[in-house]
Amino acid sequence: MGKRNHTMTCSRLSIVWVVVLLLTGYAHPATAKVLFAIVSDRSSTALAAGADYFLDRNTGHKLEFRSTSQVAQMTDAEVYSLWDHADAFLAIGVFGDTAVRLETLMDKKNNPRPFLAISSTLSLIKRSQDLQGPLFQGFDSGRMKRIGRPPDQEESLGDWISQLVDEFSRQKTWIHAKGYWQARGQDNLANLIALLFQTAGANIQPGAMKPQDKVRFYQNRSFIAEENITLQSGKPWLAIIDHDTGDRKGNIDLLDRLCSSAKNAGMDCVSIFAVWGKSSSLALKSLQAFAKQAPLAGIISLQDFVIGGGEGRAETVQTLKELNVPVLKGIRLVDRSREQWDLSEDGLPWNSVHYRVAMPEIQGVSQSLVLATAAKAWMHEKTGLRLSITEPLPDQAETMIRRVTGWYNLRSKNNSDKKVAIIYYNHPPGRHNIGADNLDVPASLWNILNLMKTEGYTTGSLPENPDALLNLIQEKGVNLPEQADALKKMAESGITIPPEKHRQWMEQLPSSLRAELEQGPLAFLHESLQAALKSNEPTLIKRLMNRVMSDVRFVLDGTIHPARDRARSLLDQLETEYHSLLKGTGDWKKAEELSLAIRSTNIEGIRGWGKAPGKVMVHDGQILIPGIRFGNVFIGPQPPRGWELNEELLHANTTFPPTHQYLAFYFWLRHAFKADAIIHVGRHSTYEFLPRHSTGVGPLDYSWHIAGEIPGIYPYIVDGVGEGIQAKRRGLAVMIDHLTPPLSTTELYDDLLGLRQLIESFEAADPDPTSPARIRAVSAIRERIEALNLKDELTSSMAAELKVRGIRFEEVDDELLVHETGHYLTKLQENYMPLGLHIFGLDWKQKAIDTMLKSILGNDRNTAKGKVISAN
Repeated sequence: MGKRNHTMTCSRLSIVWVVVLLLTGYAHPATAKVLFAIVSDRSSTALAAGADYFLDRNTGHKLEFRSTSQVAQMTDAEVYSLWDHADAFLAIGVFGDTAVRLETLMDKKNNPRPFLAISSTLSLIKRSQDLQGPLFQGFDSGRMKRIGRPPDQEESLGDWISQLVDEFSRQKTWIHAKGYWQARGQDNLANLIALLFQTAGANIQPGAMKPQDKVRFYQNRSFIAEENITLQSGKPWLAIIDHDTGDRKGNIDLLDRLCSSAKNAGMDCVSIFAVWGKSSSLALKSLQAFAKQAPLAGIISLQDFVIGGGEGRAETVQTLKELNVPVLKGIRLVDRSREQWDLSEDGLPWNSVHYRVAMPEIQGVSQSLVLATAAKAWMHEKTGLRLSITEPLPDQAETMIRRVTGWYNLRSKNNSDKKVAIIYYNHPPGRHNIGADNLDVPASLWNILNLMKTEGYTTGSLPENPDALLNLIQEKGVNLPEQADALKKMAESGITIPPEKHRQWMEQLPSSLRAELEQGPLAFLHESLQAALKSNEPTLIKRLMNRVMSDVRFVLDGTIHPARDRARSLLDQLETEYHSLLKGTGDWKKAEELSLAIRSTNIEGIRGWGKAPGKVMVHDGQILIPGIRFGNVFIGPQPPRGWELNEELLHANTTFPPTHQYLAFYFWLRHAFKADAIIHVGRHSTYEFLPRHSTGVGPLDYSWHIAGEIPGIYPYIVDGVGEGIQAKRRGLAVMIDHLTPPLSTTELYDDLLGLRQLIESFEAADPDPTSPARIRAVSAIRERIEALNLKDELTSSMAAELKVRGIRFEEVDDELLVHETGHYLTKLQENYMPLGLHIFGLDWKQKAIDTMLKSILGNDRNTAKGKVISAN
């Protein structure tokens, strides 16, 4: 009897154990399996949480997970080793270089084990397979689009999966995998892992999906139902739209920081977490109802790619038009720490710019700022994943809120109370160099001023015509750094800044920027190199060092100075010493002595600008600010970046710091004039070419201090794509395209236009000299120059540069070739193709339209077509 009771007890325990396993969704494995996964850094923490949940309920199986950044540091052999020892392979969120590399590895070595790729590049997804073979063999783009569609907004996850499985039964496993990933949450991701093990033959049954709401609202640090959101009538409020993963640890800290800053600035704040795609578009639409309760000041988007995805993109654009408020882009830099971001030359990793910055710009989401960076990483023992949450950057968050506040003030103030600064270009300095690319600047300024007066801005009396305005500019609004008598007169009647006031404003700059301003770019490089080696970041500093050395050498090669040859020799020695330091064998004291010796040659720019106030545009210690006040409107020339050197050498150089007067000019606009907006007129300014990051600017970027808080508006010629990108991203400006003058074609017009486009491609490429896009572009430029027989003309055009450097045209390096070819094309365009100059704000006359259409259509057969277009 005892034996029978014991047997019954065991049976009951077995039944209970089976029930428990079934309820949790898993069964004990008969044979241990290994799952290898590669996941984006962005999603690593979520998958690690799913792994913990899975392993707590399943002993015996092994997980080998790596993030895309970890894979980038692994050899092919190391990747193969993990893959060969795994029973199944999962790829999540794999794009760009990592995806290309994986596909190359797959081509080299066929592996029949199950492989599923979800939320990754399409070509990688199409390689998915199970034990029976490929899942998408023979699928055309139409079928891939149908199976890859996300659920409709009103469609439940279960219905979506059922419909897809009915149509694509062979791909059921992949559809379920995507469903688990869409559902998110640690239990769903644990089920995704279980599904992969099941696909590899393990005796595991994944559980049911438990999706969370596609759109969730968050206010005052709590999740809240949409109908319970309250806003104070008449009080401005900020909307933040984030991915559905924005509530994860670390991520949500950024939203709390932004909302806290918004509250301190007198605004309410509402955050929305939305699944990327159609749900994001609908989340934006919900703002329309809230905007009727209280004035919406602006939107901060933390979503990458385009809001609404492919299927909701058009609807999103329409909603944004209806909301009619600024939409600013915030960036979580999950793949770099604060130190790495500071040290980097590019700011954002080049392969992330397209989805973090470029694609949002398509929808008008602009003025991108890095708001959070990766915290110190740690190793997840159960998977091998290197994990890092993000942590907010308080100074960047404050700047973002001040930008939102600035744009709201600009909209809410009466026009009569707004103060506006309009900046034009005086390059090179002198009374007769007022201009911009194909733009009649005096006429455009006169037109803008009169339009502002018509709209109620306080302008006082204005000059009678553009010529009268030009005369006034030449008298009071030009840079004359070399004319002592003119500087004396300017100091007696114009705007001056005492050196102590400038030094007070300078205190807002980081100490490293103040040192760079006084001692030159080599001082900043020396300090950065020390910081990089202390932080063990040799790769980032190598890129910065290569660019700084290249730019300093470029300036030295173009300089006529008695100490030039000695400075070049010292620079070569310094570069050698720095490379030794990177290898751990150099001498810091020797490097510092060499750096100081180069600066002591007293070559402008390289030596730095000395203690404030410096020598540029200074009289009796007072910094001079040329310009003219028209009521609440100030117009003035952008300061020069130097004056002893050939002006072209520093004009768009991203290594050399601005002068004291340059910064004082913009500090005066912000702190003394108190500008509500700054307008830079035409291509192009120089502030977007000041040192540091190419995207994702911050406190170590001079442009951040110049444009960080004040709304910037930038009328820019429509064909200036490459340089316009710099103005938009490094200058934090909102671009307003203006027309070119009507163009009359030449025989070589199309070929020259193609050459211009190649130069734009070079300028837009990754600045790393080894970048494939950059190498391809410069190779094509050289081929095009040869094909068009432009060598002699370019040699003549750059004769002065060649003479100073003592080289032949064939010896010109890539940077100089592209720079000088661009200038040649601009001069050619200005001299031979445009018919006059464009006046901003004025439409073309009929004759100009006819000329342009004739140039576009190009032959007599299209004459009738041109007349029809012209008439409409």
